[in-house]
Amino acid sequence: MAKYLEILGTSKSEKHPEKEFIKLKVIQAITNLSNFAILDNTYKGGVLSNLHIHMFILPRIPVKVNDIILISTGKHDNQSEPTADKKNEIHHVFTQTDTPRWNKTGDTVTVILFNVSDSKPLKAVV
Repeated sequence: MAKYLEILGTSKSEKHPEKEFIKLKVIQAITNLSNFAILDNTYKGGVLSNLHIHMFILPRIPVKVNDIILISTGKHDNQSEPTADKKNEIHHVFTQTDTPRWNKTGDTVTVILFNVSDSKPLKAVV
């Protein structure tokens, strides 16, 4: 399976949710981020306690190869700015939660790409 986004690093903060982030880099051409999500696994005492407990679907933001995505805990508007060399962009994306999301005992972050398999309107049952 092709890899489109690479996890470059993470930061966590128990007291300051806005300082928590996951840093991703676009490494293969994609149109936008809306078919991607991040999930985390939680561990207690080195043992997996929750598999894919939190899911955050990335917003429909246009991106190009070598753009950086910073997914931060916090309630702020998403924003983009050019990199220092002006060749790419840094996209600041917020989870719209005000409590720290990542555990001090450790997490594993997973980036997934999903596709719709089927979709049909449902009729109301009266």
